[in-house]
Amino acid sequence: MAQATAAGKGGVLIIPGLPPLKVIERQQLTSTATAIVLPASGTIANAAPSGSKHVVVVINAAFTGGADDIDLYFGTGGGAVDTTAGNYNGQSMEGVTSTASAARRGGAVTIPMGIPDDGSGDRFGGGAILIPDAFNTDTHKSALAMGGPYEDGIRIDTSRWENTGVLTSVGIQGGTFAVGSVFELCVIDEDYAVAGAAIDLSADGDVIFKDLDGLVQDGDVVAIGNLRTNSSGSIDTVKIEFNDDTTTGNYEHQSLDGDGTTVTAAAASDNNVGEVTGGGAITSAFSPFILSLSAFGKAVNDPHCLGLSGHHSLNSGHVELNSGRRNNVAAVTKIQLKPAQV
Repeated sequence: MAQATAAGKGGVLIIPGLPPLKVIERQQLTSTATAIVLPASGTIANAAPSGSKHVVVVINAAFTGGADDIDLYFGTGGGAVDTTAGNYNGQSMEGVTSTASAARRGGAVTIPMGIPDDGSGDRFGGGAILIPDAFNTDTHKSALAMGGPYEDGIRIDTSRWENTGVLTSVGIQGGTFAVGSVFELCVIDEDYAVAGAAIDLSADGDVIFKDLDGLVQDGDVVAIGNLRTNSSGSIDTVKIEFNDDTTTGNYEHQSLDGDGTTVTAAAASDNNVGEVTGGGAITSAFSPFILSLSAFGKAVNDPHCLGLSGHHSLNSGHVELNSGRRNNVAAVTKIQLKPAQV
């Protein structure tokens, strides 16, 4: 595996396992608007605390003219955002009433919200989008998003912006936003980062977090990554090992996947935790990845992990939600993430 990942303590479920956030700008509309830019002036890096790595945008909004999707666009300087449709690609998976569907798309980084009309006055949709390792200059910017229009649906997206520049701003469009809509620009709070756990691989290899027994034993641990493996294919599976346990049959997981227009669910006795970009993908394409491990140190119940990941490269796209465990109550002191193909 290559590129950056980091571990942190804590978790709030805007996106599964997302650690605590620091809000660096909040815009609440007192009049309708058709476009929002975060931050309103300057750059994200200048507004964020020193050492910030991962950007999160949180939205609670409604449209005045009926349901629609919110489109997010990214920028690399000068306050302008890139609205060139060919520079964005993604894969979505959603559920609306009793129907599950998936779609592969280009044209925008669409946050997963069919935002409702505000005719009822109090029904707003909400969600969040995570851009891991947003300030690096080596990879395309990847994103994971989750949200929905109150009880009318839920959607997960993985997206890629074909630009290696530092993310400086986020533009939000899609319709006429209603009064009261709220847009927050945040970063992951690095005060919760595990000391020494940030890893930026200078050479291909596995990602290893160890000596976790020194942390609060009844807490959670979270890994956030911007990943690509060195496999020959454009897609690869991420596997997890706890405490150097390499026996696949000691792990169980359930996945929900969106691939093209197909949604599938599967259960298996293995240690798969996600899907990311492989070495055969186009240059600079990396994948967003987040994994939350709950009660990892209590040594009472099997530690549970919840992951969200995905990739998009040319004609392939995939988004995956994964829930699993190791069939062993032992406290987790070491986590290893590795590619399935080597």
